[in-house]
Parts: sequence; C-alpha cells; structure tokens
Amino acid sequence: MVIEAVAQIKSGGALQVLRNIKTWELDLRETPSCRFAEGLCYGYLGQPREALTIWTKLMAEGYYSLELVVQAARCHLCVGQPVSAREILEGDGTQLHREPTGELFKLWCESFFHSENEEPLDLLLTFLQTADRPLSKRETLILMRALVVSGDTLGALQIFADELPQSLMPELPALVRFLKGESAISEAIVVLRCFIAMGKATTEHEIELINLEQMLGDIDRLDHTLADAVERYPESLDIIKIIVRHSLRHNRQDVAAVWFIRLEALAPEDMTADLGPLAALVQLGFDALQSVEMTLNATEESDQSYDEVRVEFFSKINSPFFARQYQDRLLSVSRRSIASVMSSARLSLQVGDTSDALTKAQEVLAQVPQHLGAVTVIVDTQGKDTELRWIQILQSAVLDHKICATHKSWISHCLADYYHSSKNYTLASRLYEESNLLAAEVRNNAYNRNEHSKQCANIKALFRSDELSHLPLSNQANGRPCVPVFIVGVPRSGTTLTEQMLAKHSHCIGMGERPYIQYSLNLLNNAHPTVGPQDVLKSCSSRQREDIRNSYYGLLEPHYRDYRGVGRPFLIDKLPDNYMHIGWIRWLLPEAKIIYASRDPREIALSCWRANFSAINWAFDLQDIGARIAEHQGLMKVWMEMYKDAIFLSTYEDLVQSPRMQMHNILTFLGLSWEEGCLDHADNNSVVATASIREVRREIFQSSLGSWISYKDALRPALDMF
Repeated sequence: MVIEAVAQIKSGGALQVLRNIKTWELDLRETPSCRFAEGLCYGYLGQPREALTIWTKLMAEGYYSLELVVQAARCHLCVGQPVSAREILEGDGTQLHREPTGELFKLWCESFFHSENEEPLDLLLTFLQTADRPLSKRETLILMRALVVSGDTLGALQIFADELPQSLMPELPALVRFLKGESAISEAIVVLRCFIAMGKATTEHEIELINLEQMLGDIDRLDHTLADAVERYPESLDIIKIIVRHSLRHNRQDVAAVWFIRLEALAPEDMTADLGPLAALVQLGFDALQSVEMTLNATEESDQSYDEVRVEFFSKINSPFFARQYQDRLLSVSRRSIASVMSSARLSLQVGDTSDALTKAQEVLAQVPQHLGAVTVIVDTQGKDTELRWIQILQSAVLDHKICATHKSWISHCLADYYHSSKNYTLASRLYEESNLLAAEVRNNAYNRNEHSKQCANIKALFRSDELSHLPLSNQANGRPCVPVFIVGVPRSGTTLTEQMLAKHSHCIGMGERPYIQYSLNLLNNAHPTVGPQDVLKSCSSRQREDIRNSYYGLLEPHYRDYRGVGRPFLIDKLPDNYMHIGWIRWLLPEAKIIYASRDPREIALSCWRANFSAINWAFDLQDIGARIAEHQGLMKVWMEMYKDAIFLSTYEDLVQSPRMQMHNILTFLGLSWEEGCLDHADNNSVVATASIREVRREIFQSSLGSWISYKDALRPALDMF
C-alpha cells in the first residue's frame, strides 16, 4: 500500500494520499515507510519544513534509507539550510557522501556552494586536498570551484595547469573556458571578474562576462555588468549592440532606441549596412511591421544575419511555420547559444510543441544544471507530474536573496501553477499573491483606477452626445481587400479561445493582439493637437478619415499577403482593450465585425490574478482587478445599447459548453459558412504569446467553470468591487 502511495505522490496525488494516510490503521501509519511517505506528501505540497519535522524524528529513531537522506538533505537546501543538510549527510554512519559518484556526495558538495552557506569551505578543501588517491575528474572540478569561491583563483589555475599535458602555465581566461565547459558558470564569472580587475582584459573578455551573466539570468547584476562595460569601453560597438538587444528583450524599447541612435553615430560608414538586422529588431519593438517587411523582402533569403528578425517578424504576424523554420536555422551548430536554445523552447511552447520545448530545456540543463528558465519550462509542461527535485530548485530560488524580484515573480508564479494543478489551492493562493506583489514592485507605472474610471466616463459622454451620434459613418466601407474582425472583452474572457477557433476557418487569419486601432486614433489626435476629443471627430474631414482608413488597412497588409483563399480574408484582432475604442471603430470602420467575449466576472478576476501578466499593470492587485472589470461592464453596456446589431455577444460559458452551436452562430454573424475544422483549435499552429497559452492548446474543457470557488476567500477584495 505504501509503495503505491509513493508512486501516487510522485504523479501529482500528494494531497489525496495525505488524506488517505489519515484514515489508515494506526499500526500502519506508525511504520517508518508510511511516515516517510507522509513527509514526502508535505514535500510535494510545498511544505518542506513539515516534511523535515517528520523525517528528523525518523532519523533520530535510527531509521535511515538512501531516499530518506537524499530527500531530507534536498529539503534543507530548499529552505536555505545548507549546514543542516551537511549534518544529515554526515550523520549517516555509512559515509555515503564520500563516494564521489554518489548522490549523497553530490548533495554534500552542493551544500558548500549553496547561496546561503556562510561557513568556509575548509572541510571540503581538506577532504579533497588530502585524499590518499588520485582525484576523479569530477572531484578535481569541485576542488577548483572550491578554491575559486574561497578566493584562491591562482590555486585553481595551478590545478588546472597540472591537468594539462603541456608544461606552460595557462592564463585565467583558459580556466574560465574550462569552468564554463563544465557548467560551473558562477565560478567562471568570479575568475573572469578577477582577470578584468587585474587590468588585462579586452572588450572580448567583457563580452564573455556579459554572456556568462546572461546564462545565469540575474537581470539586476547583468544591468550593472553592462553599465560597467560601457563605462570602460564607451565606444565599443559590440557592447552597445548587446545593450540594445538586452533592452529589447526586457521590453525597454525606448532605451533600446536611444542606444541604437548612439550606435549609429559611432559606427563608421562602411559598417552601416551591418546594423540593418538590429535596426529592424528595434523597429519590431515598436510594431513597425510594414517597414520591416519591406526590409526583409529586399534581403536575400540566404542572408542568415536577418534570421533573428525573421523569427520575430513571423511570430508577430502569427506565421509560426516560418518563425520556427528560421529559428531552426538560427540553432545551427555555430550559433547554438543558451539564449537561442531557450528562445526556441519558448517558441515551441507558444505553438504547442511541448515535446520539443522539453528537449530544448533539457539541452540547456545539460550545460547549466539549474538554469531557472529551463526548469520553469519543465514544470510548466509537466504540471502535477513534475519531479520534486525541479520543484525544490524553484523553491530554493524564491528564497535566494541574490535573485532579482522580476525572476522571483515568475518563479513564484510557476510554483503557484504547479500547486494549482495539484489542487493545493491554499498554497497556490499564497504564491500567486507573492508573485503579483513582486511583479508590482518592479513596475514603474502604477495603475490609477480613478483615472481609468474618468476615462470611461468621458468615452460614454463623448459617444452619447447628440452631435457625435449624428456624424456620418465612412461611405467607403466596400471594396477593401480584407474584413477586420475585433474580438473584445476583458483579458481572460475567452478572446484567445475564440480567435484560435476562428483562425481554423479557411477564410480567417488570426493576428493576435495588435495595437493598430490605437495607432489610427493617434493619427487623428496628432492632426488636431489643440482641440478636445469631441471636436477632433467633428473637425475630421472626409479626406482625413480616408487617409486614416488607408493607413489602418496598410498595417493589415503583411498579415494577409500570402492568403490564397477564395474571397476576402477576415483578419482577427483579439486585443481585449479594443472595447475602449468600439465607438471609434464604428465611426472609422463601419464594415468591421465586432465580437464581444463575455464571461462570469468572478472567473475573470481569478484568471487575471493567476495570469502573471507582464504588460497589464492593473492585474497585480485584486481591488484594481475588480474595479477594472466593473468599469468594463459599464462601458460595454453603453456600447451594446448603441450598437447592439453590430456587436455579437459570445459568452465563454456558451463557447465551452456548446462549442459547435456557438461557433456556428459566430460564423453566421460574420457571413461565413460552417467548417468542421473550427472545433480542432487545439491543433492550431498559430503563435499564442498571451497568458492563455495552456488553455487554448488543449481540447475545449469545462473544468474552468466555477473554478473561482476554490479561491473565493483570496478573491474577496475583487468580488467586493462588483
């Protein structure tokens, strides 16, 4: 019975096994194997201290097993207690931790390198330096790492030299390369920093340090490293290029643009063409798709320097086949970096290829054994079936003071999702809360719910006014090469699911979330900068309106250029916040189709709170979430009253309970015939880069209905706002 229970625990059933154990006969519950299983339940349920309480008593009573010692040591490391982990490992009379090939020896060494270890490494150094036998390759590496951490970099260099066949003394960069090749990234960074401090480094060494820092993923430390590097080499084009890419990677488009301007100013004329790919990436950061498409069309297909641009471009226009094709070419042997492999893994997740994502994550872990990005890919894809060791790596990372708040936020969120899948809602609630608090901490643009309320009130007043309601609509609705379709709502209301199902229709093209309507509104506001919103619309001439319409349709062109269907394509923009612009859409694009994705506000509140949004500043606080949903409902009530026949109301509940009927109704509204493929949305190879990625890659399921009840206590601040 206990063996079966342990197997169930390891496959996501820890909560149920813990409940079952409490019903077993007392004699069975008191056996060492059952008590071990009970502790294992707590380990999987995110309560390592409770597990340690049980296991410590077991070991005090003289019960030892290899798995018990391993799990107890891992738990101590997980909660930041490396000394306690060593005491357990050394307390086992068999001294298994001294076997250089064993798991216990590995954990014993790991305890010395743990971020919370404040004791000197003398014991480890003595053991390795006084061994009465030749050290294995693994032990030699550990000795070099220990010397580096202890500050004896030259001692590590001497051991490295002793291992080489030649008699020449190698320099520190050679030791860096060796440590990097053995996945000792932290120690390689220490050695390289020491070399740079000696004043012997070049820009190549600075760039190598930056690359190593990127492998560890500490954004804050990497920011400092980049600042130091550009201060030492202010005119290094290579370092400035890295800063531009780093800024784009972390959504600092304005910063990237400033540094790129500096790069252009410093670059000699004969290098201007070499900046083309980076310039295109900066343009993509601002969604300048037309300009980038023109650049790509003018570039030879064989020019691989633009492959990164192609991957980003085709991902943005929702053409995953081409995005993956160029991503695979990027991963050629000569360019297969940790960053490129992780980018490929994330793209595989976005197109639903979890098997490839796992393979890529494992490739990264082979080089950096505890790479947090790769570990989160494993946990995200395996869910409740994830091995405890991966969960413990993330638990330990959350407690590591060296890891920045940004990373701790998404690590906490990954753990919360894991516990949600294991139905441990209490712990999941706590971790979602921690994740959101950390995410809010690092954001500079705090949400102002009062300002948003005023904005909604102004929009209602503007489009309800008698003067504006009688303004003529555009009379150029026909003759356009495509039909815009807007799916609006609050994020997590079913906009992505609706888009993915429609995108399976032969006449529909999913564009994802595009800011094109806001761009068109900006054109009008910029043309009349000194007048108010109502006067702007009244002042707009027919010619100006047509110019704005032409500009809008020009933005759509890259999305449908390869369309080969019969009739005009329907281009789907699922940016939820376009509900704010429905009045503008109706005035500018009366031919557009609008689908309102509605859902139980309690479910939306939970889903937004759990979503780990990176670009939505109101989704971190439950009161902000509740207020946002309430304002949305009020504005949509106005739009439905004004434009009822032009807006199709689609509820999430209807979509998941009666998908065939609801999709038939939506297609009828669009004027399209039924196609069976619309029900096969899980096989859609389009890119999903939003928080809905997991849901839309599964068959339509109803388990999310009513899920808010499991979190009703945590959600109270939002529910009170409705």
